[in-house]
Amino acid sequence: MLEAGWVPGELFDDMLGVSWFECIDPEPSRCTCHPDLPPRVGLHYYDAVGDVAVVDDEWGPSVSQFQIRTLRDPTSGNEADRWRVAEKLHNDPLYAARAARVIVGPNGELRRLWTVYRTGAYRERRGQDFQLHAGHRRAHLWNI
Repeated sequence: MLEAGWVPGELFDDMLGVSWFECIDPEPSRCTCHPDLPPRVGLHYYDAVGDVAVVDDEWGPSVSQFQIRTLRDPTSGNEADRWRVAEKLHNDPLYAARAARVIVGPNGELRRLWTVYRTGAYRERRGQDFQLHAGHRRAHLWNI
């Protein structure tokens, strides 16, 4: 996140906690970055895909370690919407961290877009670092 322009502090710690919850897979899975290891529970994936049941003509699934909702046409919205490019969010964790930084706003006023922030669940993992992996079990659904 630091490489993506995040500054250590309250917002950084909050969004690290948000990301921790958004990209964890509670199901046993095997990351593609370590195929020799047995399936494990609780890995964090930068290519995580969610919200596939609410995809429509305007919105795609949520993608990346931040579970950013993708747009079918990211050029049609505001500056933050231009970062909602499914392929980039899915394949590039640094891009996803930059996108999350733009979407939350300069002072973090839009952290509330994440349910895990609104509910306060992120506080349990606030500021806790973790390792990202590739190979989320729904990664292939990034462009549905």
